[in-house]
Amino acid sequence: MSHGETPVFSKYWLVSIGAFCLLSVPALSAQAQKLTLQSATQPSEYTRQWAKAAEVAHVRLAQLEQRYPQTEAVWRSSQAGPEVVTGLQVAVPGAKTDTERAVAFLRSYEGLLGVGSDELQPIAGERMKGQSIVRFTQQARVPGGFLPVYNRMVVVALDDKSEVISVTSDAAPLPAFVVGSLTVAQARQAALAHLKVQGPGRTDLSQLPALPAIFLMPAQARHVIAVEVTVTPRVDRRVVLVDAVNGQILRTETRQLH
Repeated sequence: MSHGETPVFSKYWLVSIGAFCLLSVPALSAQAQKLTLQSATQPSEYTRQWAKAAEVAHVRLAQLEQRYPQTEAVWRSSQAGPEVVTGLQVAVPGAKTDTERAVAFLRSYEGLLGVGSDELQPIAGERMKGQSIVRFTQQARVPGGFLPVYNRMVVVALDDKSEVISVTSDAAPLPAFVVGSLTVAQARQAALAHLKVQGPGRTDLSQLPALPAIFLMPAQARHVIAVEVTVTPRVDRRVVLVDAVNGQILRTETRQLH
């Protein structure tokens, strides 16, 4: 549960207290009802954060559209910024590599994608069909450093003149989350127990790939450990997301190995 949500038992508790006050002290009851109504209709901190990020994203996109009239954008309701921006031809002077150019572009249009450029970490660059592709992972600040946001990426494409021509993103603002204390070893054990399999061909659990990350869900984020298990004889690769706070299994993904 994120910090912005009200537990179900808390809502019933408020209703019970309101009913009690109505029977005993009418004046206090009216005040309690007013406060309860205000609490129910008041936007959460995350809602305000999202709205501000979306506002900044629209401003940055308008700046691009003004400078590059061919700019087009596709929006998705689950993101504060555009999912795709095309029609660009942005030169980035002073940078020596395409990765540096991609980073500089995102900083120049800070907030274009609904997240800050400091939340995007370049992880790879490659040439594909005459284009240079620079990939970023979204990251979340935690005590002592950063954790990647699970499966949230940004891709900046540059042409053969090293000009930025498009951006693709599924990054989104992060709500508040709790950092858990579950160990990687415990997560591996939980993943295997959930799948009801033994480590295939493995006697050492440390060989199971595991990645601490932040898993973004609608209006909430969870600290997880993503554990990868290869299941035979079908040779499927399962990725199990284990909640690092309470050890529960949040999600299991199946990917066929080729």
